[in-house]
Amino acid sequence: MFVGIETPEADALKAMRKEHNNAVPMMESIKTLNDYGLEVTSGIILGLDTDSARHRSAAQGFHRRLAASRC
Repeated sequence: MFVGIETPEADALKAMRKEHNNAVPMMESIKTLNDYGLEVTSGIILGLDTDSARHRSAAQGFHRRLAASRC
């Protein structure tokens, strides 16, 4: 299943008017999908106007956690 995560940074999601992506913690949502047997492929945007200097590192860390959560 493709999931448009966009970014793991809450401030960036707010700036993009995608606060609904923060309604439930992302990893919890992905785990729920995995528990139903669905494999998640995600879209994460790099280079947003709101990106901080640490954004790329944070996005890579999030990606590693996401990959490790697969069933």
